[in-house]
Amino acid sequence: MTINEAINRPVYYDCDTGIDDALGLIYLLDSPSVNLVGIGTVCGNTFAEQAADNNLRLLQLAGHPNIPVAIGEKRFRNRDYLSQPAPIHGANGLGNLELPAAQAKPIDKGAPEFLIELSHQYQGELEVIAVGPLTNLAKALDLDPSLPARIKQVTIMGGAFYTPGNKTPAAEANILDDPEAAQVVLAAKWPITLVGLDVTMKHFLEEKHREQMAHSDRPVAQALAEILNIYFDFYSNIYGARCCALHDPLAVAIAVGDIKAINSPLVPTVVETGDGPARGQTIADLRTQRAGYRDVPGANTRIVLDTDRPLAALITDRICNPQAAVPAPPKADTAPEKSASSKSPQTDQPQKITVVGSLNVDICVELDRRPNPGETVMGDDVTYLPGGKGANQAAAASALGGRVTMVGAVGTDANAQTALSGLQQVGTNLSQVENLAGATGVAIINLDREGENSIIVSPGANGKVDRDFVERKAAAIREAQIVVCQCEIPVDGIERVAELTTGRFILNVAPSIPLPESVIKRANPLIVNEHEAAQVLETLGVPVPGTGEGNTAASAEVRSKASPEANTTTGSKANVARSSEAGSAANPEANADSIVGSESARPERFEAMARTLLAQGLESVVITLGKSGSLVAQSDDQLTAIPTAAVKPVDTTGAGDAFVGALAAKLAEGAGLVDAARFASRVASFACQGYGAQASYPTLDDELPALEKD
Repeated sequence: MTINEAINRPVYYDCDTGIDDALGLIYLLDSPSVNLVGIGTVCGNTFAEQAADNNLRLLQLAGHPNIPVAIGEKRFRNRDYLSQPAPIHGANGLGNLELPAAQAKPIDKGAPEFLIELSHQYQGELEVIAVGPLTNLAKALDLDPSLPARIKQVTIMGGAFYTPGNKTPAAEANILDDPEAAQVVLAAKWPITLVGLDVTMKHFLEEKHREQMAHSDRPVAQALAEILNIYFDFYSNIYGARCCALHDPLAVAIAVGDIKAINSPLVPTVVETGDGPARGQTIADLRTQRAGYRDVPGANTRIVLDTDRPLAALITDRICNPQAAVPAPPKADTAPEKSASSKSPQTDQPQKITVVGSLNVDICVELDRRPNPGETVMGDDVTYLPGGKGANQAAAASALGGRVTMVGAVGTDANAQTALSGLQQVGTNLSQVENLAGATGVAIINLDREGENSIIVSPGANGKVDRDFVERKAAAIREAQIVVCQCEIPVDGIERVAELTTGRFILNVAPSIPLPESVIKRANPLIVNEHEAAQVLETLGVPVPGTGEGNTAASAEVRSKASPEANTTTGSKANVARSSEAGSAANPEANADSIVGSESARPERFEAMARTLLAQGLESVVITLGKSGSLVAQSDDQLTAIPTAAVKPVDTTGAGDAFVGALAAKLAEGAGLVDAARFASRVASFACQGYGAQASYPTLDDELPALEKD
C-alpha cells in the first residue's frame, strides 16, 4: 500500500500559522486520505497564541470547527520570541485580513503534551507534519523520550543544503529560529523527511492561481486569495514576478503522498548550533551526489531535493474544489501529469520523450550602446529568463501535452531555480536534472537600441553533461520512444546519448559543432539550418552542393563576425521587437536559429543538400529555412516544402527550439514527419509573436496561426 492509498491516516500538524501554513492547513483538510486529529502551534511566523487563533478561524471558515488546536511553546529553547513578528505574513500572520472570529477555543493542554497524548491514542500510526520551528517537538521529546517509537513518520519543512538560506546566507528560517530544538529532533530515532529550500523554492504559486482562488465559490479559497497578496508582494522581489514559494504546502503534499519525492537520499543530518555566521545551517553527507545519491545505513533523515511534479495547479484545484478527484502521482517510469492547460487530447497517452541538453539562464540588459573596451555604460533593468536549447525544446514539447523528461544539469547557485522555472510551469519531469556543484549555465546578453547584441555564454553545469553523466541517466534514455538532443553539451555526452537511444533519435545540430559520423547517421530526423547542413556535410567529407555563401567553414566564420547572434549557443529569446526587426533587415541570417527571419534562397540548393545528406545513410532530414519555412526529406522522391504562418514577428530567437519541441511532441502522438513539421511550423510562428523563449510557447488551448500556403 502506498502512502496515499491509506484512508483516515491520523495526522498531527505543528505550525506557526502564517500564510503558507494556512495554505498547507486547507490542503491538508481537503486531502481525502487524511484524518487531521490535532493541531499544535509554536512561535515563529507569529506568536503561538496568534497562530492558534488563525488556525481556529481558518478551520471554522473551511467547515471543520471541531478539530482541536493546542497552543505550544511561546519562546524558543534558548531565547525569547521577538517582540514583533516579521512583516512578511502581516501583523496577524494572515496578511492583515481579519477573518470571522472562531467560536471554538484552544484546548487546555500545551501542544507538546497534546502530541504525546495523540501518540498513545494512535500508537504507531500517527504522522507528524511540522512546518514551523521545531520547539514543540523538542519539548515533547524532553517530556517523553520514548515518543519516537509511537510515531510512524515525521515530515519537516526546514533546512537548506545546496541552496542559500532565506534568513541568513547559511540557514533556513524554521531551523534558524531554534537550532537547538532542530538538533534534538533530528537526532531522535524516528523516520524524518526533510523538505527544505532546495526543493520548496522550485514550487511557486502564480497570480493566475491566486485569481482562480479569488473567483472560487468557496469562502476559504477567496480568503486565501486575499491573504496571498502581501505574500506575493514580498516574493516579487525574489522571483521578479507576482508569485510566492510553496514551502509548507509542499511538505504537506509530500507527506500525504500527492507529490513524490525524488533525489531524496537517506543521510545523517545535523544542525550548527554555534553562535557564528553558520548558526542554523543544516549539514548532511551528500558526497555521493555524482553517483546518483546513496542511502547511508543507520541514517534516519531523508532529504528531498526534487519532486516528480509541480504543486501549484494541484493545490489550487484542491482548495477551489475539494470534492474533485485527486490524481494519483505518476508511476516511477512515467513523466509527470500536466496541468489542465497542457494535457494531450489523445485517448491514449503519447510516447515518452526524453530531451538531453542544456539549461541556462539568460541575463539580458538593454542599453543605449554597447561599451567599448575599458568603458562602462549604464543599462536598463536586468531581466533573468529561463533558457538553453535543451530546456527550451523540452518546455515546448511539454506545453503541447508531451510526456517529457529533461536530462541535464544546473548548478548550486541562485540561477538554478530560474533555469528550471519554465519547465516546472509546464510539468516537465525533472527527476533526471542534477544540481552539480558550481554555476548554472548563463548567457549574458547586452542589447543596444539599434538591435545589435553581444552575447557571452558560460556553459556552467552544462559543460559537465558528458559521457559519464549521460551514463547515469541511461534508463531514462533507453525507456523513451523519442530522444531529442542538441549541441550545447560536450560531444562525448551527445555521442553516448545516441548510443543509448533505443527509439527515435532527433538531433538538432545547433550550435554547429563537429560531431562523430556515427552520431549524425543515427539521427531521424537530423534538424539543421542551411549553414549547419553545410557543416555536417563537411564533417562527413562530402562536397557541399552549390557554390554560394555559407558553403564553407570560412564563410560561416565571416557570418559569425558579422552577426554575433548567429552562432549563439543560448537558443533562447532575449531580444525585443526592435532587435528582431532590425536584425532581420540588416542581416537576414542573424536569426539563423529562428524559423522566421531569413531570406528565401535557392530552393534547388537546399533540395540538393537534403538529397546529399540522405545519400550518406540518414533516414530523414529537416532543413529549416527561416521565413521560407522548412524542407522535409525522407527519400529522393519525398521532399516536402513546409511554409510558415503569416505573422508579425515580435521576438524570433528561440522559435527554432519551439519547432524542434513541437515536432517531437507531434511525432510522439503518432504523426508522420511531414504532418509533424507542419504542426511545428505553426507552433514556431506562434512563438514569434511573444517575448521570451519558454514564456511564448503555446499550449493546446492556444489557437495556432494557419500556414501561408495551406
